[in-house]
Amino acid sequence: MLRLLTWNEYVRLVLSYAVFSHNEDGSWTVEIPVLPGCVTWGETRAEAAVMAEDAVQGWLMTTCFGSRWSRHSSWHPGGDHQGSGPDGGGVVGVVGN
Repeated sequence: MLRLLTWNEYVRLVLSYAVFSHNEDGSWTVEIPVLPGCVTWGETRAEAAVMAEDAVQGWLMTTCFGSRWSRHSSWHPGGDHQGSGPDGGGVVGVVGN
């Protein structure tokens, strides 16, 4: 049985593939191998995790919705703008159960 994923569920699913690397200077790099070119970093592991979530959301918004979305839009992931988002209601994917 298939069910639709919410935006946040999809982001969390993608983040489950994150690869953290500790750099020589003490900073952390995060690569999301399931999203080509999605790489970020942070001064701490915690900061890198926050940056990774932001990078995933940015990658998905840019890749999936392109010019139909901008940072100046009134819509944002997880918001209460039912039906006004680029996906028409906050659902972005399907998974098997």
